[in-house]
Amino acid sequence: MPFVKYCKIRVNPTDILDSGSQAIKDFIAYLDPYVVPASLDQLLVSSDVVGNIRFSHPTLYVFPGGQGDAALFGINGFNMLVDGGFSRKACWWDFARHLDRLDAVLFTRLNNCSISGMGSVLRRKATANVYPQIGHFFCNLE
Repeated sequence: MPFVKYCKIRVNPTDILDSGSQAIKDFIAYLDPYVVPASLDQLLVSSDVVGNIRFSHPTLYVFPGGQGDAALFGINGFNMLVDGGFSRKACWWDFARHLDRLDAVLFTRLNNCSISGMGSVLRRKATANVYPQIGHFFCNLE
């Protein structure tokens, strides 16, 4: 370990403000009336128009989601959603709510960037019978 003496290590100072701080409590009290979370029924509105897409050639729709994107891959007779997006309102929902079925959902990794949007959709589906129906889930667990 001869090179250790050349390493400079800095440790962040302890936080002066903590959650018990009066300043933080006052700030939260000020913001509280303005921050009203929307229900999943409001965010993920169901559709009366539902059907299938006929793909004449392999097609990929990419839905930008900021921290976590999603994509819908389709070929004739099959479609697959890749990742679920980051946002509570799934970035792909406005498109996919008109589909009768997602044949498969593939999660490339398990983290907030890829499953938060799908989590919201599954919670919405648990409370109401909304489209799309979902076939199989595949996941990379490593």
